[in-house]
Amino acid sequence: MVEESSEIDYDLEKDPRNRRGGDKDSKKRFNKKEQSERSDQMKKRDDQRNGAGMTAEEIKHEFDEVNQDYLKMLEKRKKAEEDVKKAEEKKNLFEKDLIDHVVGPEPKNESKKKVYEERIQNLGLKQNKKNISSKMNSNQRAALLNFMKQSFK
Repeated sequence: MVEESSEIDYDLEKDPRNRRGGDKDSKKRFNKKEQSERSDQMKKRDDQRNGAGMTAEEIKHEFDEVNQDYLKMLEKRKKAEEDVKKAEEKKNLFEKDLIDHVVGPEPKNESKKKVYEERIQNLGLKQNKKNISSKMNSNQRAALLNFMKQSFK
């Protein structure tokens, strides 16, 4: 018997059925990471076949994330609008204070209002401009500087 086995000298390494070596079981072929990925993929495929979509918790969690992002965006918009309003109010208050300081308070008499409006136009302040015109004469600049000195004290 021993002689018969030696006659059948069979090289196991060259056998095509044993090319890969190791366990032939397909589950043991993959390492643990690949196996977990494969099981996840199989589970997703099974869920799709069975008609099961996202669970209620997953849907709620995703909705909450989207809702939070939307609320943050709304807060940023609201804050930007408030900042614009504050800047506009500050500009208007500064112009009003400057007019009151240089020209004086607005008169109630109609004949004096025309003179008052002309003085404001001569001052160089217009509603659509952000800054005071650079074409003011020296008296107006001096009045502006005095006003600014008083306001920063």
